[in-house]
Amino acid sequence: MLESIDLSPSLTREEYAARKPNFERELFDIVRRSRQAGIPIIVLFEGLEGAGKGRAIYDLTEKVDPRVATVYPIGPARAYERERPWLWRFWMKLPGRGEIAIFDESWYRRLLVERVERKVRRKEWRAAQDEIPHFERALVDDGAILVKLFLYVDERTQKRRIARAERRGQPGLGPWRRQNRKFSRWEEAIEEMLERTSTKEASWSIVAARCGRFARAQVFETVISDVRRALDERGVPLLAPPVAAAPPASRTASSSESGAGSVELGRSGGDGRSPSHAAGRGGEGRSPSHAEGT
Repeated sequence: MLESIDLSPSLTREEYAARKPNFERELFDIVRRSRQAGIPIIVLFEGLEGAGKGRAIYDLTEKVDPRVATVYPIGPARAYERERPWLWRFWMKLPGRGEIAIFDESWYRRLLVERVERKVRRKEWRAAQDEIPHFERALVDDGAILVKLFLYVDERTQKRRIARAERRGQPGLGPWRRQNRKFSRWEEAIEEMLERTSTKEASWSIVAARCGRFARAQVFETVISDVRRALDERGVPLLAPPVAAAPPASRTASSSESGAGSVELGRSGGDGRSPSHAAGRGGEGRSPSHAEGT
C-alpha cells in the first residue's frame, strides 16, 4: 500500500499562499454549520516523524475559533491513566456537541509506537486492532464526524529532514532517529494498521508529505470535503454568510452659534485584542512542532 503512494506532487510557496485563503473560508463555513447543528468533529493526525503533522495542524487551526477547537498532543500515558482502561484517556478528550477535537497522535499509538517499541505486549496491540473499530463506530453512531489523516514520507526524505533539523540545532530528535533506524518495522506496523482499521464509518486518508506545502493543502482539502460530505448526508442546511457589523458611527455635538468646538461622543467598543489560538493540551505537555516539512 505505502509503496504505491505518489510522493512527487508539490506546490510552490506562491501557489500555496494563493490557495490558503480559500481553504480558510471553506473551513469557516463548515465549522459554522457543524456548530449550528451541534455536531462534534474529531480529526486524527498520525504520521511518521518529520512528516509535518505539527505545521499542518497549525495551518488548519490558525483561523479557527479557539472556543470551538481544541488540539490535544498525545504522549505516553501517565501513571493514573495506566490504572484505567487504555481508551479512557482519549474518551475524556472527546468534543462536546458543536465542538472540534484535533488529536496530534491518538489511540493509534497502541498500534504504532507502542507496538514497534514493545511498550505493550503482542496480545494487547492485537486486541486493540479489534477494539478501535468498535470504538470509532460508537463515536460515529453517536453523531460525531471522524476524519483520520496519515502523513507519509519515505525513509530517504525522513533521513534528510533529520539531518536538516540537526544542522538547525532542533531539540528532541531522539524519536526521529529511532524511527528511522527501524523504518521497515514501522512500515509493517503502518500497513497492518491501515488495513485493519480503515472502515466504512472511519476510513483513512493517506497524505503524501514529501512536499510540506502540498501536504498541508491536502490536509485542508480532505478535512473540508469529508466534513462537508457528512454534513450534507445528514441534511444540515447551508448558512447565509455572516453579516459584518458596521462600526459605530461617531457623533458630534454641535456647538452653539458662538462657534465653540465640537465634542466627539461615540467610540468603537472592544479592546482590540483577538482571542488566543493556544489550544487546550489536555495535560499532555507537548506542543506541535512547526518546523516539520517545507
